[in-house]
Amino acid sequence: MSNKSETSLQSDRPTTDRKTFLRRLWLGGLSIVVILMIALGAIVTLKQRLPAPEPISQYEPSNFVGSFETRADGAWRLTSGTGSASFQNACFSPDSQQLVYTRWRDGYNQGPADLVARNLASGEERLLVGDGDSANVNVPFGCWRGASITFASDRGGRDEIWIMATDGTNLRQVTHHNSNEAYIEPVFSPDGSKIAFEIDQPSASDEDQFGQIFVIDRDGQRQTKITGSTETDDRLPSWASDGRILFQRRTRVVNEWSDWDVFAVESPDGLKWSAPVNLTDQSANEETDNSWDPSAQFIVSSSDYGGLSQPNIFAFRASGGEPIRLTTSSDREDGAPSISPDGRWLVFESHRTADEASPSDLWLKEVTLSPLPSSATSRPVSSSPAAKDLSRWWQPTPGLSFQWQLTKLPIDTSVAADVYEIDGLDNGKEIVDNLHAQGRRVICYVDVGSWENYRDDASQFPADVLGNVYQGWSDERWLDIRQIDQLAPILSQRFDTCRDKGFDAVEADNVDGFEQTTGFPITADDQLQFNRWVAAQVHQRGMAVALKNDGAQAAELVNDFDFVVTEECVLQNNCDEYALFRAAGKLHLNAEYTDTPITVEQMCAVAKQQGFTTVLKQRDLDINRKTCQ
Repeated sequence: MSNKSETSLQSDRPTTDRKTFLRRLWLGGLSIVVILMIALGAIVTLKQRLPAPEPISQYEPSNFVGSFETRADGAWRLTSGTGSASFQNACFSPDSQQLVYTRWRDGYNQGPADLVARNLASGEERLLVGDGDSANVNVPFGCWRGASITFASDRGGRDEIWIMATDGTNLRQVTHHNSNEAYIEPVFSPDGSKIAFEIDQPSASDEDQFGQIFVIDRDGQRQTKITGSTETDDRLPSWASDGRILFQRRTRVVNEWSDWDVFAVESPDGLKWSAPVNLTDQSANEETDNSWDPSAQFIVSSSDYGGLSQPNIFAFRASGGEPIRLTTSSDREDGAPSISPDGRWLVFESHRTADEASPSDLWLKEVTLSPLPSSATSRPVSSSPAAKDLSRWWQPTPGLSFQWQLTKLPIDTSVAADVYEIDGLDNGKEIVDNLHAQGRRVICYVDVGSWENYRDDASQFPADVLGNVYQGWSDERWLDIRQIDQLAPILSQRFDTCRDKGFDAVEADNVDGFEQTTGFPITADDQLQFNRWVAAQVHQRGMAVALKNDGAQAAELVNDFDFVVTEECVLQNNCDEYALFRAAGKLHLNAEYTDTPITVEQMCAVAKQQGFTTVLKQRDLDINRKTCQ
């Protein structure tokens, strides 16, 4: 629906000697209690600083003994495996409070492999996946987005890409192939809508095989090759917050392979990918196991930079220059680094000996990287603008108050509301700046699913994408969202406008066409694909994005969108369709209208019960509103 239409025994008296004895006994017991409390407090403090690991009971608990061992460079050991158990590929949760990692049972990259989750505050470990002889393997960076984890598994006889919930349930196979190739090393896009992964070509020896990087929608649709040939070996993709994909590459020259370097590609329009650009051409040095830091300004690598005999962890600026050395071990191989989303922690694997084939343990170290100001950041891959800090976007939280004004301009900025939603094309940057100066967040209203004949860019829409007239709105027609290639340049320009005016978020309207009479055979899958494309485009520009009135697909899109905007969910009795958004701590904004039977009291009762923000508005979304007190 368009936003425009939108829980008594008496004891003997003791003698003096007995009194003295009892007093001494009491004082002695009290002293013991005090000593024990002090000791307990010290232990609790130590655990808060260095959380002790807990064993996984399902498999050989002796291999999961905790350790407080520290190194000279300040790193401390998270795991302390014995025997052949090897801990690898640690990946942070979005809130930086948990890790998921691979545990190989028979040595480094050897034998069956389980996926394990660890709470860093409590030390608690949980087995997520561990089934028989299969190898379930994640990658160090970007395997965890929202409520989903992606990994590779050979449980079906071939290496395929999988997704599961963060508690290990709801396993779903993403890729399906019948070749001898291995589909491995998956990593989510920043919004979780796509997965980049490697297809590894089989060969008689490791020196002959090569990898290629592909991207696929998380529902298994639209698999696209983005790098690779028989003369290059491309591995371990890592998807940055600004949309670039990082990978390591070596090149074959006359049957000899070059050293590993770091390359990146990007897709400004979400459709076509750029040619790979070398970001760390360090001559004789090798950079492997590469991942982005949250700002997308640093590449964190395992490298022998400077002629090291054993690789350590370095942070390379994507814009060039001397790297920052993060670990300083002289007798270990440090690899598979990952920086936490809050930018505070480095987790990496380190071999127990200098032998790269020996089992590895996980280590944690506090780090400080200083991103360049956005004005000084170089963009070596392409010239696409970076007007905002793309490392993070606004994450709207429940409880914020709301004003929605699309008509009767100019915007009344005096309304006491935390969040304003205004038309992104009708209002200038000065309004957004004014609201920001008052401490308000501002949402950019953009229509993406229907054509409006009064917009300045109306003539840019090809005739074959225009469908039926939107019922009740004679100046609007539905769009054929299946033709993303036709719509992308126009809609991308609208998103650019929102970004350039400084908006914090985008509300993309009319993203439920598959349920409407559009004049096109739009399916639910078509709508999912389009909506995820919209979300990815907005995120690439550093803004949050709202899901609008698509309750039927809310459960599938909860990881793609940052908050929800609805109309008349109380009247239509469908507010509960967005419960997963609210359960995930995401803001839900709703509007009811004065031309319906819904009263303020009814509206507010439902909003209070379910936990969302609501207003009562006139249908034309002018200045007037009524709120819950």
